[in-house]
Order: sequence, then structure tokens, then C-alpha cells
Amino acid sequence: MKRIRFIILVFLSFSLLSFSLRAQQSTVSGKIFDTGSQEPLEGITVAVDGRSMKTTTADDGTFILSVPDGSIVLIIDAENYEKQELPLNITEGDSRNLGEIYLRYSSSAQQDGETPVISLSESEMSGEQEQMISGMLHSSDDIFVSTAAYNFGLARFNIRGYDSRYSKVYMNGLPMNDMKSGWPVWSDWGGLNDATRNKEIHYGLNSGDFSMPAIGGVTNINVRPTDQYPGFKGSYASANKNYRNRVMATYSTGLMDNDWAFTLSGSRRWAEEGYIKGTFYDAYAYFFAAEKKINENHSVSFTTFGAPRERSKRGGAPQIAYDLAGSNYYNPYWGYQNGEKRNARVAHEYKPAFLLNHYWDVNDKLEINTGFAYTFGKRGETRLTWYDASDPRPTYYRNLPLGTEESSETWDHKRLNWDYYYFANRKNLYAVDNPSNKEEDEYVGNLSKYFVEDGIVDHKRFLAKTRINYDVNELIDLTGALNYKHYRGRHYKEVDDLLGGDFWVDIDKFAERGDPSWDYENLDNIKQNDLNNYNRIVTEGDKFGYDYDAVISESNFWSKADFSSSNSDYYVGLGLSHTSFYREGYMQNGKFPESSYGVSDKHNFLNYRINAGGTNKITGRHILQWNLGYRTKAPYFTESYVSPRTRDHVVDDLKSEEIFSSDLTYNIRTPIVQGRATAYYTQLRNQTDIVSFYHDRYRSFVNYVMDDIDKEYKGFELGLRTNITSNFSVKSVAAIGQYTYSSRPNVTVIRDNTSKVTVEDQTVYVEDFFVSGTPQTAFSLGIKYDSPKYWWFELSGNYFQDAYLSFNPARRTAAAISGLDLNSPYGSKKAQEITEQEQIEGAFTLDFTGGKSWKIDDYYISLFLSADNLLDNTDIRTGGYEKLRFDYQSKDLDNFPPRYYYAYGRTYYLILSFRF
Repeated sequence: MKRIRFIILVFLSFSLLSFSLRAQQSTVSGKIFDTGSQEPLEGITVAVDGRSMKTTTADDGTFILSVPDGSIVLIIDAENYEKQELPLNITEGDSRNLGEIYLRYSSSAQQDGETPVISLSESEMSGEQEQMISGMLHSSDDIFVSTAAYNFGLARFNIRGYDSRYSKVYMNGLPMNDMKSGWPVWSDWGGLNDATRNKEIHYGLNSGDFSMPAIGGVTNINVRPTDQYPGFKGSYASANKNYRNRVMATYSTGLMDNDWAFTLSGSRRWAEEGYIKGTFYDAYAYFFAAEKKINENHSVSFTTFGAPRERSKRGGAPQIAYDLAGSNYYNPYWGYQNGEKRNARVAHEYKPAFLLNHYWDVNDKLEINTGFAYTFGKRGETRLTWYDASDPRPTYYRNLPLGTEESSETWDHKRLNWDYYYFANRKNLYAVDNPSNKEEDEYVGNLSKYFVEDGIVDHKRFLAKTRINYDVNELIDLTGALNYKHYRGRHYKEVDDLLGGDFWVDIDKFAERGDPSWDYENLDNIKQNDLNNYNRIVTEGDKFGYDYDAVISESNFWSKADFSSSNSDYYVGLGLSHTSFYREGYMQNGKFPESSYGVSDKHNFLNYRINAGGTNKITGRHILQWNLGYRTKAPYFTESYVSPRTRDHVVDDLKSEEIFSSDLTYNIRTPIVQGRATAYYTQLRNQTDIVSFYHDRYRSFVNYVMDDIDKEYKGFELGLRTNITSNFSVKSVAAIGQYTYSSRPNVTVIRDNTSKVTVEDQTVYVEDFFVSGTPQTAFSLGIKYDSPKYWWFELSGNYFQDAYLSFNPARRTAAAISGLDLNSPYGSKKAQEITEQEQIEGAFTLDFTGGKSWKIDDYYISLFLSADNLLDNTDIRTGGYEKLRFDYQSKDLDNFPPRYYYAYGRTYYLILSFRF
């Protein structure tokens, strides 16, 4: 409450100050042309740097903009043109006409946003679960952010250490983050770079008109056809990364004489084998948008897009596997079948989306924008499973020659042996009672010992939003929005391939290792995944294992007031939200017959937030920005249910997360130096994390529930561009952070294969441990040359350090070191080995980007090349995770060694594009 009172007092103080500083507004006007064609440019953004004042040019290239008095910098920014910064000194009541201003077509392909940089979450890198996000960082005028996107991507760098759940993505003002987990799902429109290139981005806690701030930043993707650059653009890209080839074409009409505008785009990306052996990539994408300008006040737009794709994955591996394979790009997920490569982990998804937007300019002061969206479709990932057979995974600890010297030639389990799985299944004749088939009491055939399953999420989501913006006067602007979201996701497993067998019986292969107090005469019932379908025979395409819906609804309201004066801008925002979720089960699990079938209790959370910030102009070239925010956030579905596959049990004392964040930024804009320095501090409290794994101590699959997790993020960002000459510039970027756990979480261990919930309260001693998944320190120094003949290049050196493995909480408990004599040298050293967190070695990379553009009549041709890790360093670890299994008796860490991931060596991305 003290924080909230402080924020309100700050807001009231600055609000009173803003009213006292009212003054007569001055104006700046001009006319903007294309240097090459000499034609006037429509829709060019003209803004006062560091202020909310902005406008766009009319169809004849003219603009007029109200500006504050004093020293200002006028920013003229347009897609595909070089940005101009015009320092001006404005006196009170001045009406400055700048005359004709010419913009030059940009030679930098980076401004086209062509290069995708993928940021993988910790859980995606670990391979423990499919993460829906394929988070694309985008280029930006902010030198720090653009460097993080292009130069730090190889090291899986997260800005300020936050994972992507703390960033929000909107499309035409509609929220696009996944409701179940919070991740922004960039892959839903992957391959549509040109159609989704228009973005309004606010990093940190900076405020935007389409959303309240988020600590990880907010992005609104504008896909209105009237805002797309008219004409045709086609491109071909060649690469040696996840995919090898990409073709893409986009056509936009712009606003035609009949007041219609259309955009059509499509692409394909593919690779028979990517950078990693045993991987392939096959993806398509389509986009269509239409907009009708009904009159001067009303416009309606319709958008639909989809990006079906299928890709095989790489897996992390212990270092001994890499060493035996002779490569840090060893992949345990593939093997040969009839001489052809086959990968067991194939991710697939197709989730088409439909958006409808209405834009209503009621008058010069009031606008109302309303939008609806509907998405549906599936995503899934296959994996190899087995029953009554040896574990086939190459990196399973019994298949690794741990503690021995062995070459890759004699390592028997280096790859998946698909031919053997077929052989074993065809020799496994089996008879089973089949009560569901009254005509045949016994089913006889080949029971698959090995088969491929597909874990699927089939979702439907509806979104609605209304946003109102009212300009009270030149000094006060009010914005408010009402949102509603509803999600229903069907989660189930499906038999993908029986590998030569005839059937599978839908029972739990771990149940027989369950509670010793069970009545084992009733074991057949306990083993059933669905008591409503006893000993159900499943074949390819059938559901099995689990089947349930996650149902989530959220309503929220937020409002924001912006106040302007001659030297300062301030804002304050308030928000309220209500979140409700429940589980609906379609199978009656034999271990949990009372809590697995039907509709569960609903869980409701009422949350609030407050944000405030300001921009204070020291001079037109030196500007201070500050932001404060406090909010509570409902827990996500994925961190609330202990094991939604089998029952509706939620975490005890489930509560909302608390987030407090602040940042302070100094901006400099001079003809020689442009950039910023930012200090930030964030607290996250009351987080919950659930991990599931096989627990050797309990000899069963368990759910490890950690709650009361607190984290602290603090650090400093610096990004500067220094113009040495009119052609040469130097960029200097630094990120120095410290992201740590600031509490000792509580743990509840719940076995997944018992009719009784077994609970063991423990303390996890991870206070001051480092948050994993990203380097906490990163530096970049680069030099760029821009030729007046429309070619350019940039060479950058980058250094990363202070990254850490994701840790196993079981090793940081008193039980993990019980039995050790901590007073003896051996016991003390062993305890340190068990409990310390592993740090990843720092690394250096050298990157090159360059491009060339040609204009032939009305045709534009551009060539762009990026080459990462020029020194071909193949020993750069980008992350990894400790295995969640731990040998409590021997306490030998080599029995379950950690898994690592390595950055690609030298890679390239070459794009040839054609536009008219």
C-alpha cells in the first residue's frame, strides 16, 4: 500500500504541475518528398522526439504539427526511408514553415525487419515440454534493442532477464498472448514478415495507447491494409539455419479510389535437413486483409492469416554424448528407418485467425476502436514411448557409457533404432480382455512395445476489445479500454504410429509401482486411464492416456490519462481484471476416479494495477524518462494445476503474483551521439512453478510444486550510436544485470501414480541463486559504413557472460545432502557439488551484416547478407538444464548429468528482394 500511495502522490504532484504550465502552442509545417521520384509522400510520421505530439502527412505530402516552445528535435520517420532528425528552437506562438523536405530511400535492409532472431524460453531449450513461443525480436530505432535482437540472439539473450510471458503482443489492438501459459505465440504468423512489419513498440514500462505497460514491453502489430506500403514485394532467402530456403510475396493496393484497400501475402520456408542432423522444416503462411473506408468517420477491416508448419526438433544432451559423437550438435531424437532419417520429436501446428475491426473517428477529439478476433486449431508434438521394454533413448543414463572410455563407433545407443522397434512389435503377440467389445471378449494381435504418441492441444479462443481515446485539450489526453477473452483448449494424446504393431491397451504403465497400501486385487481398475472404457484397445488416430479441457475467461478494464506541458509529459494508468478458470475431464482415471471426470470447481481472481511515468525535457537533446508500476496478476492455468492430465487438484493456497517495477532513462540526441542509458529494478513475488519427473526416492513419477517464489531483477542498459563521419558510425551497447531468487521457496512433492496424494513439505535453499535462461551480462561494439551509393556494412564484436543452467530443486533440499558429514572435507565438498549452481562460460562472437540497393525506374532491388559467428566457434553453450532425477543413495551426479545446448557455428542469411 505504501508503494501505491507513493505513486498516487507522485502522479497528483506532476498533474498539478502540468496544469500550471499551460502555454500557447506553436506549430511546425512542411511538405515531404521522395528524393528519387520527387513525388510527395503520404502517411509519413512527424513527431517531437520524447513527446506524445505527432502527426502524419496528407496525400500531397504536407503536415502541420503543434509543438512546445524551446529546443526540440523533430523526428521524420517512414518505412523504407532514412529517418531524419531536425533540431529546432521554437519561440512562443511561432508558426515555423520548414518548406520542402526530401527523404532518401534506405539502403539498410535491417530496417526491413528481414532477419528473424529466435529467442527460446528456458523450457523450450530444455526439451522437457513444447513451448508455443517462437519469439521474434524485431529491429528498432532504439540502438540497445536492435542490438539485442540482431547481435545477442545467438546467446538467447532476454532483455532485462524476463521471460516472454512478461511481454504483451497485440494485433490491431487485440491481445494475442496465449491465455493458458502467457507466452506470445509469434509462430502463429511466422513467415509473414512483410504483412506484419508495421509495429508500435514500447519497451520496459513505457506507455502506449493500445495497452497498459508490461515489464517486458508491449508491441502492437498494425495489419490495416490502408497502412501498408502499396505495391508488390517478392523475396527469396537462403540460409543454413533451421530452414534453408524461404520464398515470400506480398501485394498491397493502398487506399483505392473506391475507398477499398487490400493486402495479400504468402510464404514458404523449408529444409530437408537444417543445421542440426536429423531435423527438417516445412512451413507455409498466408495472409489476407481488406479494409473499407465507409466515410470520413468510419472504417472497417477484416483480416485472416495462418501459418501451418511442421518441424523436427533437437534435444539437449550430456557432454559425454557430445564427446562420443565428436560434435556439439549431436541430436538424440533421430535414427535411421530403412536407411532414411527419422526424428521422434516432430512439432506441428496450424491455428488460423480471423480479426474484425471497426475504426470510428467520432470527431476531432474522440475516437472509438472496436475489435473482435477468433482463433482455433491444433498444435502438437510427437514423441517415442514404450511399455514392458527397455528405455530406447540414447541419452538415458543406462544407455550411456558413464565413467568409461568408449568411442562413438562402439556406443551402441547413439541413435534411435527404428528398425528394431518394428521387429520387437511384430514379435509381441498378445491377448487382452476387451469388455467394450461384446462380440469378442478377447483381442489378439501384436501389442506395440514401442510406438509414437502425439500430445495435442486443440483450442478455440474468442477476443473482444473496445478502446476509447478522448483529447480533452492540447494538454490532456484520456484513453480507456474494455477487454474480454475466452479460451477452451482440448488436451489429449493420440496414437500417431504403432510402428508395425496392431494395437495398444490404454493403461497407466507406472500405476503398478504406486501406493503400497493399495488393494492390489483392484489393481486392474487402478491402472485404467479411463474407467468408462475399461482396457480400451486403441489404434492409430485414437485418443488415449488423458483427455481434458482447460477453460479460461478474463475480463479487464484499464484507463490512462496523459498530461502535457511545454517541457514535460506525464501519465497515470489504472487497471482492473477478473480471471476465472476450471478443468473439465473426459476420462475417469483409475487412480483418481472422484477428481478426474467432469467439471471441476472454478477458480476466480480479482486483480488490479497502477502505472505512472513521465518524460522531462532538459533540452531538446537531453531527455529524462521515468516509470513506476505495481500490479497483481492471476496465476496461469499451467502453474495452477498439479497434474491436469489426471485430476483437477490445484496448488494449495493458490494466489496472485505481485509485480513491482521501475526504470529511469536518460536519452541523448545530438548530431554526433544518439542513444540512452537506463537503470531498472523489478520484484516478482508469489510465483509458482510445477515440474514433473521420475523421482528415484519415491520410485514413481512425481509433480514437484514450488510456491512462494520471489525474484529480483536489477541492472543497467546502455546503447549509443556515435557518428564519426557522415558515413562511419560506431555503436556501443552494454547490458549489466543481476537476476536472482530472493526467497527460499516451499516445495510439495506429489506422486502421480497413487490413489492417495503423498505430500512432503520441504524448503528449497535457492535464495541468491541466479535466474537461468539468459546471459546476465552482454556487450557489443560495432562499426558501420553507409555509402552514398546505397550500400552498407556493419561488423560487430559481442561478448556474453553470467548465464546459468536451470537447476533441479530436489538437489537444493536438506534431503539431498542428508547422511553427509558436513564437518568432514569429503562431506563438505560433496554437499557443495550437489547444491551449487553451474555457471556457463562466457563467449565472444563476431558478426557481419551488409546490403546493397538498386533503383531502376520504378523498380527496387535489394540484397541483404548477415553472417553470424564468423569465427565459427562451436563451443558456445547457450543454456541447458540439470536432470530432475537425483540418486539420493550414492549422491553421484554423474548418474544423471546435466543437458547442454550449443550455439550454431558460422551461419548466414542471404535475402534478394524485388519491389515495385
